[in-house]
Amino acid sequence: MTEPGPDRALAIVQLVDDLNPGGLERMAIDLAIAHRRAGHRSAIFCLKGPGSLAAQATDAGIEVEAFNKPAGLHLPTFWRLARALRKFRADVLHSHNPGVHHYAAASGKLARVPVVVNSRHGVSSSSGAPYSERYFRRALRWTDKVIYVSRHSQRYYTSEGIVPASQGVTIWNGIPLDAFLPIPRPAPAPDGGRLRLVTMGRLVPVKDHATLLEAFAQVAAAFPGSELRIWGEGPLRPALEATIERLGLRGRAFLPGQTSDAAAALANADAFVFSSTSEGLPMVILEALAAGLPVVSTRVGGVPEVAPEGEAAWYCEPGNAGLLADTLKTALGDRTELERRGRRARELAISTYSIEAAQENHEALFRQLLEMKMG
Repeated sequence: MTEPGPDRALAIVQLVDDLNPGGLERMAIDLAIAHRRAGHRSAIFCLKGPGSLAAQATDAGIEVEAFNKPAGLHLPTFWRLARALRKFRADVLHSHNPGVHHYAAASGKLARVPVVVNSRHGVSSSSGAPYSERYFRRALRWTDKVIYVSRHSQRYYTSEGIVPASQGVTIWNGIPLDAFLPIPRPAPAPDGGRLRLVTMGRLVPVKDHATLLEAFAQVAAAFPGSELRIWGEGPLRPALEATIERLGLRGRAFLPGQTSDAAAALANADAFVFSSTSEGLPMVILEALAAGLPVVSTRVGGVPEVAPEGEAAWYCEPGNAGLLADTLKTALGDRTELERRGRRARELAISTYSIEAAQENHEALFRQLLEMKMG
């Protein structure tokens, strides 16, 4: 373990369930890479298997270790994790969401890791099973800080009495900007020209793509040249395909599947639309901003915090196809304003939501906590 100091490299371990595709997992990998580029020793420990994204981390020089924990509470995993933390000489153990945190807190204490923190990545999206939430509360006594990805999440966990106010801090997510900044912004389409809407997310109930399709049916009638692409995969694909047929949207609304190239999926779009009913701070919103896309979204989680209404976005309440359709028609009806908010979206991404900014904010917190612990 290192002595605290403003320039001393830190040994930082992140703990996740696994590295299968998801926003949390992408954030963990991006943050680990950013830590390494900032001069720190960086590793990702996976409580279960490594997952299909592990190669992205190892290719970037990040140590990935999987513990293959079986289902249920598994006491040997606590000891194995503690031994691995001692071997890595970890200064900071950063766990993600409640399901893994009791392992982080207990193993961190066994290994005498100076700083143990946990990130909650949303409200409904980060809620664990009842037993893991009970373990999470008990583990708070061995937790230095709980990091929220939005002020919305911080208000919720504080007001519900889950985490003491003094124990929480908000640090917004960040993304690697390099792939998105070269995307040219299209000129405003002329009246009657093609308008291209795009969204990205798993095809699951919380994303509420069914309501989005109902809203888009109204938009398509008002803007005959409009198109919608919903990127992602999930169990609701058959139901959404049936909805497209029922609404007569074949050739106007598309389900192109999962993509590993978000920048390419966002290129040439005119606006990003988001219909979720509950969120923390989705990475796709930051990616849309970086691509220079104005956002039309439901008012959920931390989305309005990072894409301010009237600057880079338009908002409506979730779960209402009529409201979403009206909001989309307002946004699409003023092409000059659509372009202006797209420019502002990219400015916000560059100034505030880079992965480098997220790394710096996490590092500043880690050093502050280390100084408090080690004097």
